[in-house]
Formats: sequence, C-alpha cells, structure tokens
Amino acid sequence: MNCRLGDLAIVVNDLDYPNNNGCLLEIIARAQAGAYSIPADWVGRPLSTFDFGGRRNSPGDGRSVVYRDCELRPLRNSDGADETLAWAEPPKKADTKIPATKQEETVTATLQTSFLGATVQCAEQFVSGAWSLTVRSGDMGFDVRVDAHIAPPSGFHPGDRIRLEYKKGDNPFFGPFIKAHLLNA
Repeated sequence: MNCRLGDLAIVVNDLDYPNNNGCLLEIIARAQAGAYSIPADWVGRPLSTFDFGGRRNSPGDGRSVVYRDCELRPLRNSDGADETLAWAEPPKKADTKIPATKQEETVTATLQTSFLGATVQCAEQFVSGAWSLTVRSGDMGFDVRVDAHIAPPSGFHPGDRIRLEYKKGDNPFFGPFIKAHLLNA
C-alpha cells in the first residue's frame, strides 16, 4: 500500500472519471471489503470537488469518496526523493547577491527553486486580490492559490500557459509560490 491512514493524497489514476485526476483528499478510513459497488482500499474526505458523471462530492458536503490505493499518490512532507522531477522541469540554482551593509558589501545567497508548468482551466480572483486557479499539468488537474503580490498585473485567464515557481522542498500543489510567470504573454 502507498497510502496510510491520515495521509493527504492526490488522485493520479482514475480511468473511469479522468477529470478527477489531480483532486485532493484526506484518507480517513480503510474501505471495508464488499461495502461499495466498486473495488476500494480507502475512504477519503474530499479536499477538492469530485465529479462522478454528474454526481458531485465537494469539500464540506459531508460525503466521502472511495479509491483503490493504485489510483492515489500520498502527499507527505518527507526528505525522500522529489518525484516532481519525473514530470516537471529540473530545478535550477539561482545566485542572488544581497547587500550586507550600507558599504555595498555583498554576500551570496543561493535559493533553489522548482517549477510547475500548467494551463489555466478556470480562474477566480478573491477580494484580497489572490487567485484561485484550476490548472492542468500533463494528465493531472488540480486547484492552486496564487497570492496577489506575485500574480501578473493582467491576472489569469482560461487558456493561459503559466509557470509557478516554488522553493525546492515545498509542495508543488499547495505552494507557497514565490513567482508566477505567464508564458503566452
């Protein structure tokens, strides 16, 4: 089994409802054998909106979803190998000079970053100026939040190709993102 009780997981292999790939859930229980009309290993609390052929399960509606372990990938904050490299650009090192004193002395700080390339499917701007984006990256679709101070002045629109930059080690699905680049501008 890949997942464990209490894990956050992303749907990666839903062949029956591929629009659910990229949706997030929290593993809340082991599925009881034969209790569901489909094979299932885990019961999950939706953290994204799932659509099963017109039947929607949304966060907070009190309904659960069930999935086989092979359809999920756990999201854990661990020091293991970064699987993002299998589908995203390799990280780059950027040397940034930061003034140490008023005498223009400098020290060099190294910030390792990774990128998430995606296409915007849906974009909503909050009153705070932050953006809620539904994006697609490869075969995966998911929701991300982009803070107002890194969003482009023109905002985001469906069809935009974007690249979100985040610190190496941070989660590519949750951020926090440090830069947002519009690639089709």
